[in-house]
Formats: sequence, structure tokens, C-alpha cells
Amino acid sequence: GVFGGASIRYLSQRMSSSTFIWGLDSFQGLPLTSESPDSGAHEWHVGSYRADPRAALRASLGDRIAFVAGFYNEQSEKNSANSH
Repeated sequence: GVFGGASIRYLSQRMSSSTFIWGLDSFQGLPLTSESPDSGAHEWHVGSYRADPRAALRASLGDRIAFVAGFYNEQSEKNSANSH
């Protein structure tokens, strides 16, 4: 995921300026799931880790970056349906 964009910024500084970067994230935080731990810890609540740094990353990286928004299982289902 992209979260706050720190990893993308780090990598972009170490890669060629012609390297294209893809950021994949839901930008909605954690989804509701029956597999979430029942610990009550903040980090496992629906929406935890929600962040959307797309505008800031586009401003700093320009046309070197693009994003795919959505949860992995939804994207894989969509891609699977499009391939048949």
C-alpha cells in the first residue's frame, strides 16, 4: 500500500528519473473483515491506516507516478472477470 507515501518518496530518490512508479492502495484504510483480530487494538479497526497522499505525490513526482485504487480482492476479481 501507499499509506503516507514515505516508501514511494524513498524509492523515487534512488531510482532513475525515467522510472515509472505504480502506487496500489485502497486509500480507505482497513476493510471490515471477519478475520480481524479481536484484540481491540486501534490498528485493527475499520478505516485504520487511512491516508490519501496522491495529490502530494503527484505534485512531487509529476508524470512518474500513477495509482490503482481499491482493495486487492476487488481488483483481482475485476481483472479475472475481464480476462475471460
